[in-house]
Amino acid sequence: MGIRNRFRDIKPCLGKLTETILLISFTSVLVFYFVEAIYFQSFSTALRYILLEWGSEIKLLNLGIVILLEVAMYVFWHNVGTCFAVTSVFCCVLAIVNELKMNARGEAFTFSDIAVAKEALLVAGNYDLKLSSIDWQVILLILVMTVILILFKKSDVRSGIHGKKIFIRIAAGFLCIGILIGVCRNMGDIMAAVKNGGEHVYVVSQYYNQNGFLVGFARTTFNQVQAPENYSRQTVDAIYDSVNMKTDIAETPNIIFVMNESLYDVSVLDGVKLNRDPLAELRKLQEKYTYGTFVSPSYGGGTCNVEFEVLTGCPMDEVGLSTLPYSEMLHHEIDSLVSLMNENGYYSVAVHPNTGTYFNRRNVYRYMGFQEVFFTEEMGELPTEGQYAGDQELYERVIDLYEEKGDKPFFAYVITMQNHGGYEYQYDESGIEVSEGGSCGNERALQTYCNLVDSSVEAFQYLIRYFETVDRPTVIVMFGDHSPNVMGSFEYSAELLLGASSIPLYRTTPLVVYYNYDLPYEDWGYINGYNLASKVMDYCGISMDSFWAYGLDTANVPKLGNYYYVDDEWVSEGNIDSGYIEYKRNMWIMAYDRIFGRNYYGDRQDKGIVE
Repeated sequence: MGIRNRFRDIKPCLGKLTETILLISFTSVLVFYFVEAIYFQSFSTALRYILLEWGSEIKLLNLGIVILLEVAMYVFWHNVGTCFAVTSVFCCVLAIVNELKMNARGEAFTFSDIAVAKEALLVAGNYDLKLSSIDWQVILLILVMTVILILFKKSDVRSGIHGKKIFIRIAAGFLCIGILIGVCRNMGDIMAAVKNGGEHVYVVSQYYNQNGFLVGFARTTFNQVQAPENYSRQTVDAIYDSVNMKTDIAETPNIIFVMNESLYDVSVLDGVKLNRDPLAELRKLQEKYTYGTFVSPSYGGGTCNVEFEVLTGCPMDEVGLSTLPYSEMLHHEIDSLVSLMNENGYYSVAVHPNTGTYFNRRNVYRYMGFQEVFFTEEMGELPTEGQYAGDQELYERVIDLYEEKGDKPFFAYVITMQNHGGYEYQYDESGIEVSEGGSCGNERALQTYCNLVDSSVEAFQYLIRYFETVDRPTVIVMFGDHSPNVMGSFEYSAELLLGASSIPLYRTTPLVVYYNYDLPYEDWGYINGYNLASKVMDYCGISMDSFWAYGLDTANVPKLGNYYYVDDEWVSEGNIDSGYIEYKRNMWIMAYDRIFGRNYYGDRQDKGIVE
């Protein structure tokens, strides 16, 4: 009888609990659906993605975010109608702001935009921002649903609840919020587990399409870099004070960096046989002009990380090779090669024949200090060579910009697209044929790639021929960003585990430094992306600050993974002088401080500019 009486007593509570769980589950599904309807601006498209396009894990992650919010609100108010209203308004407002930003600027709304909300409001009046019919329909549905829930599902709070029970409710609410913050903070790792390795955020809007707006937005939060050991103002000051400065240089030649997409020497691969060398003309340039071997932080892709290394001097192996600083970490102005060139009186411009939203470049270039940027939005779609914008047409635009720049010295960072993969199509314009593909595993793709590279080198010679006629001293630094993804069945990651022997095979690309005035001919050997700008400025006599000057005369030794290039060979970290390790450690502290840290360097009165 006792058990029956107890069950009779708790049965109404169980019924209410079940009813509440079902209502929160139902309203969470509605919020999820409403958010995606606003994002896609279509009820039917949102339904198609939810039911057909996304896997169950993606649905559950998006729904889980809503449920956590609703449960937190319910714990505070104990009213399903109120918690539905607050949760739906919060989530739908995020989706509407994303819609307005996409309409105004073609860029998705991310968590970092909240930090510049004040600035965004100041410029909002310059845009015609209006809610769409879908937005109004969702708002109306939320209002109707809220009224229904409030009228037919009264508050579960009894007047006698106070003291300890209120404290428990508040604690439970904050626990739910804490769990939600934890989920957002670790969304990158969660997505990596869900998708067996995850995926980078190349274009934020595409990531939202593929994974849902709420998961995508959560993915843009809390991306931080771990501070180096012993990072402090005292450590930073001590490193800068130790820099051996030079004082006899202050030149301003034109400087053009050409980061050539997937430019690579396939002759280093075993078993590859071609009827003609696609890099024959580049090798002739290297016999005449300064040259070297570029050590890339990436392989088979990840162009923006190579670009990040070169423009910031920040080693990607310290940041984390699985991250994308452009898309995930840079939300503020930073010291860079660009800002330094601006201080030297240059007109600085970035040119890339792709959309400015890709890799978040438009925003990042603004943070770096580029005075002007030219993407497809500014240049229009360039004629293609293969499947992407041709290098010849790109260089013609660069020449036009140079002729329009005025009297200032010219600094340009140019990223090509012509050699971009995939290569699963026929392009044989240069007449290069593959007789044996060797370890590439895909002769058709290799042949297309080699013909593209030959054409790319020919286009680069066009750029050189133009600057041969220019009176102002000019230096053009051309290098490949990474090896191509043309290896077919060949496994990059597995081979990288072989150690030093694989470094020249996968992580290096050709480098040539053209100049139209009297500079010494040099072999730079291997050089990392984060050291390249320093090397160029030192070579050309351009003023630089102590960050870029650090290590030029001492421990500027190429490094990749746990290997350093010393005395013409790759040596493991355990077998080299500790000075090299100290240099790398100090360089990371300085780079972290300037880009991710407290910028103690920016507080220094004497920045150590080399003049």
